[in-house]
Amino acid sequence: MSALKNINQEKAAQVLFVLFLAAALWEQFAPQPEPGMMEYNQAKLVMKSDPSPEDEKKACNLFATAVRAGSKDAAFGLADCIGKSHIGDEIQRNSIRYALLTIAMDARHETRSARNERDALGLTDAQKKEALKLDVMKILSGDISALDLSSVGVVR
Repeated sequence: MSALKNINQEKAAQVLFVLFLAAALWEQFAPQPEPGMMEYNQAKLVMKSDPSPEDEKKACNLFATAVRAGSKDAAFGLADCIGKSHIGDEIQRNSIRYALLTIAMDARHETRSARNERDALGLTDAQKKEALKLDVMKILSGDISALDLSSVGVVR
């Protein structure tokens, strides 16, 4: 009888081992949400509902937070916010938008094409090269002023 008990305990231990192994593998390799997805979804929801200027500003801040966290989709929303703003001149805004849309090129957006939107900005080749030198993450974190683009060399 004790031999039967030992076999059952051994099988139970094997089953538990397999279950713990499966749980560990799932924890390690399960699909993870894109970083910044919560902020992106909140901002998208606000922008869909005819936002007030204050709500739009909050949504743009959420898009910026999501981009800093690594959301490629949020780069579209932030590029739209930059396009609507009145900060800096048009070339500066378009340069930042170009850099953001470059980030968005890796997004799997169904209705928008980052490449087409970038091309529609109308920047010269020299301006495009300078725009690609912009470190959007440093601008978003406050390390570089978004208005101080002359130090980056945005050409007119």
